[in-house]
Amino acid sequence: MKRLVAGFAFLALVALASGPALAQDVSSAQDDAAFSDLDNIDGAIAQATQMMDQNPDDPTNLFRRGRLYFAKGDYPHAITDFSNVLRVDPTNALALFQRGRAYYRNNDLDAAIPDFNAFLRLRPGSAPAYINLGAAHIAKGDYDEAIASETEALRIDPHAVFALVNRGRAFEFKGNHDRAIDDFTQALQLDPQRAATWLARADAREAKGDYANARADYKATIKLDPAAWAAYNGLAWQLATCPDPKFSDGKIAVVAAERACELSDWNAPGCLDTLAAAYAESGDFDTAAKWETKFLTYNIPEADATAGQARLKLYQARQPYHHGGEALSTAGESNGWHQGA
Repeated sequence: MKRLVAGFAFLALVALASGPALAQDVSSAQDDAAFSDLDNIDGAIAQATQMMDQNPDDPTNLFRRGRLYFAKGDYPHAITDFSNVLRVDPTNALALFQRGRAYYRNNDLDAAIPDFNAFLRLRPGSAPAYINLGAAHIAKGDYDEAIASETEALRIDPHAVFALVNRGRAFEFKGNHDRAIDDFTQALQLDPQRAATWLARADAREAKGDYANARADYKATIKLDPAAWAAYNGLAWQLATCPDPKFSDGKIAVVAAERACELSDWNAPGCLDTLAAAYAESGDFDTAAKWETKFLTYNIPEADATAGQARLKLYQARQPYHHGGEALSTAGESNGWHQGA
């Protein structure tokens, strides 16, 4: 099985409305869009800055400019503005929540988690905050903490799709593929149009050895999102490395792997690793060795480098690689699972 994630980019997060009432996922996404869809974010930031000349500590303008910086992807400046809101008003719950999101996007998990916890002390009934807290715990590798947070989110809101997705991922990382599949299936019953959830269930089914259903889920992902390179990559990995010959086809694997590389701009090391395995399965070991060597030039996790070196030796010995269900080549993979955080 080839995991298709890296860092925390796959995680489903949610936002809150900027008003005093907590919002559900749909209205939260709309709230984010009100900032990110502005025609001229830089102009809006300049206008907010100009309005602050007369009152630099105005929390309303600081908060709005922070949201604008967040929408622009300038997380350090967003963090500064939200921090200044909290300097003026230490109990501003929304500023805590938004700063937690900005810390998360800035890959500062040790700062994000305390902000989400502080928000929950002020607003203990917030499912979105528990969802984001769980996502941060997953990113840190604290899977039991993540499961507890997402379970609390589901106690508050049994229809919280993102909580099901994140909890499923935590179960998957713990090796409990049956529980992961159950959560992903429930999430798909609530929202069958979300391609990333089909991909998550495909990964879990592939890890379990349920190759037929994994393949069906990869294809469903591609049908919903034809640009989902991670789904092409997962499908190609199965076609190239599956130990069951009924699910192996080197030539088709090469086609799927090349498509994954094209869609990822040839910039995802894990896709190159898959392409090498596909060529090996098709019998072209020289090309397989070339791409595996290229894969090994990237700054990849030590475990992936060790596994890649072992596969390279196989290809140089003119042998294909067939996996035994282990997780491989997490390097450079990202399914775009951020949902507004």
